[in-house]
Amino acid sequence: MKYFYTIFILLAFSSLSEAQILNVESVRKSANTDKDLLGQLDIRFSMNNRSSTPDSSSIFTQVGVRANLALLKAVTAYILIGDVSYNALAGKAFISNGYLHYRNHFFYQNSFSMEQFNQWQYDAGRGLNNRLLTGVGGRYEFLDSGRFRLAVGSGLMVEHEAWKGEGGAIERTLPKSSNYLTISAQFNETIIMKFTNYYQVGFDARSDLWRQRYSTDFSISFQFTKKLSFTTTFASTFDVAPIVPIKRFLFNVDNGLRWRL
Repeated sequence: MKYFYTIFILLAFSSLSEAQILNVESVRKSANTDKDLLGQLDIRFSMNNRSSTPDSSSIFTQVGVRANLALLKAVTAYILIGDVSYNALAGKAFISNGYLHYRNHFFYQNSFSMEQFNQWQYDAGRGLNNRLLTGVGGRYEFLDSGRFRLAVGSGLMVEHEAWKGEGGAIERTLPKSSNYLTISAQFNETIIMKFTNYYQVGFDARSDLWRQRYSTDFSISFQFTKKLSFTTTFASTFDVAPIVPIKRFLFNVDNGLRWRL
């Protein structure tokens, strides 16, 4: 039980971190197990170009912790994920952005399954006061050989964004289509690779344009023991038409240690 409370405490603080589109494959990949409770803890060092203006080329460094928790039942998997990042800037440590994501994965052991997801996010450094979204979708696994998995997902969601712009507060509530393709491969007992690409799009009638967002998450891990591994992750997001004039392309390069329950 002490492990459960450790993960729970970390998730409680994870409402102060980052991510625009969330990759849940790291938890879902472990679903072929006889355990009821799964979890993992990532400690990482990263570099990114997150900034508050579209023309800035500043590079920031971060030290962060991510906690994932999944409760597996006969029909449904309940997944809770959060991330906390401490940013070093001008010699001072601060938390500038965060998210908390909850997902119900129905019939998760079948080739075709259904998902319901909810997420809360903010990014104070870029002016995002709140981003709330909720949605439903379907998922189909084309391949699951144990070592290799290929799946696609598609669904509908509603997203509400509240930004602090130069002219004051700006808010939008949009229905969107949310889609993803994911691939994972375990090459041997030591090396595991995971790749997920997301695409979200919705029409903004007030601005008469399509709001499109692309996201890629690629990771490779080298396992030392059954519980400890070293991971390298590249994650990027591209907003074609952001609501406020901010940098459209963001990336993270993370290196760190992963510990599993």
